[in-house]
Amino acid sequence: SALEGKNPDEKIAHIHEVHNKDTMRMLNEFKMEQANGAWKNELCQQYYKTHRRDAENADGSPTEWPYPKFVDEDKKLREILRETFDHGAAIKSRVLSDFKIDLKGPPPEWGVDVNTPFGFEKVVKKKKLVVFIIDRTYPAFLPVCLDAVETVIREHIDDEDRIAFFSLGHDEALIPPTPKAGNEDHLIRKVQGAKECDTPDGKRHKGGSQVYSSIIRALDVLLTRPADDGWLILLSDLVDLTFGGNPNNGQYKDGMNFEQAQEKLMDEAKEADVKLRDMKGTNFIAIDASEIAKWEPQHKMWDTWKNNVRMLADTASRESAAIGRYLTAATPAEIAAVFEQVAAAMVDVGGVAD
Repeated sequence: SALEGKNPDEKIAHIHEVHNKDTMRMLNEFKMEQANGAWKNELCQQYYKTHRRDAENADGSPTEWPYPKFVDEDKKLREILRETFDHGAAIKSRVLSDFKIDLKGPPPEWGVDVNTPFGFEKVVKKKKLVVFIIDRTYPAFLPVCLDAVETVIREHIDDEDRIAFFSLGHDEALIPPTPKAGNEDHLIRKVQGAKECDTPDGKRHKGGSQVYSSIIRALDVLLTRPADDGWLILLSDLVDLTFGGNPNNGQYKDGMNFEQAQEKLMDEAKEADVKLRDMKGTNFIAIDASEIAKWEPQHKMWDTWKNNVRMLADTASRESAAIGRYLTAATPAEIAAVFEQVAAAMVDVGGVAD
């Protein structure tokens, strides 16, 4: 022990010395955090002076973010605010390059010049495996949805990450888990190609209205990831006709009545829920596009379809120590905005690797 052999006065002096060093270290860390904040606060002040926007829409609702007039610039701002910089000079250089804004930094009396290291630990991003399940049974939202998927791949998925893509209700992945690095153009072609009809008759898209079996299949793919940050992103009107129930086709399958078909669907959803619960850290985001499709609004199964998917999102957030979201898109135009929320969630959770 450092106190061995010391008399009482020496022990007290040593304890004070250690305490003072710890205090100075913590104060310096706080000063560096304040300095970093000062640079970024100045950035925000200057940025919003030159990128003015209305706070509310005409109906009183908050304006979108990113703001339609400054989509690319707002995204750059978000990335800078999230990034860990070594010192003020790095922030100053980046902001000057991206926005032509010349930041001044903290006041001189702080004793922190432009090259003073912040001393922050570098954040190592986890490698992601992002599995998309896209409902291709309804053409009204398919093109804008696939365009949004392309944007996520191009702008929010890193080269080290992998992407997989399923058509809802189809057994085989349209894109098996594939690294983005070296394959970005191929991935985008495959995503955009999903707009085309690809059944043998050339009139329909592969897949169908089987939500829970598709989720189970995607979770099985995520189980294969090695130390990745797993994401399952579902876009569908949430209709699941695994056991029948399409008014155009008459009865439920195998002579079941509504209650029996409902119980079967809930059993499938619970199977997916148990699997998700066991896969700690797997993120699940569902985008409900039922208001766009407006398929059979009086169908008795709607509460079951929606509640089952809400259950899965709740399990991801509460039981799996991950992100779980149930989002809605009421118009095709809203799909792109919702995917921006998805991208933001992916950036927020992509923290330090274990």
